[in-house]
Amino acid sequence: MKEKENETGTTSQKVLRISLRQILFLVDEIEKVFPVEACALLFGRVAEKEIVLEKVVPTPNILNSADEFKFDGEEVGAALNEIEPKLIGFFHSHPAPAVPSSKDIKYMKPWGEDYVWVILSTLKHGGIGAYRIRNGQPERITIYFYKEKEPY
Repeated sequence: MKEKENETGTTSQKVLRISLRQILFLVDEIEKVFPVEACALLFGRVAEKEIVLEKVVPTPNILNSADEFKFDGEEVGAALNEIEPKLIGFFHSHPAPAVPSSKDIKYMKPWGEDYVWVILSTLKHGGIGAYRIRNGQPERITIYFYKEKEPY
């Protein structure tokens, strides 16, 4: 599979699998704190071709800002010590289209390509995006949405 060029550079060969239930959970978290940017830690597993989101843990935006976010360092440190599921990335809402801002990119770079950043826009048609840093630049990750099977 060849990488494609887009507005954020290349598109990764990896796919992020996220359930519709998880998306609705994130939307609910955004509504709880709006207009402040919502934040969450993302846990799951990473394979060669896919990243599977298994657990979303909301965390406060310690800046309490409508156009900037920052995770609590102690919460992130504790998350890094989790064995299963492991920390695979970060989520925040965005008062703009769901592409990383220059500030986002600055904060993403130290994490490198091992972590995914999911951005959900609060604009009417702002969308959702998933990214990682590769070669110092944001790289879009294709998102695969699925519906979880109902328990029998």
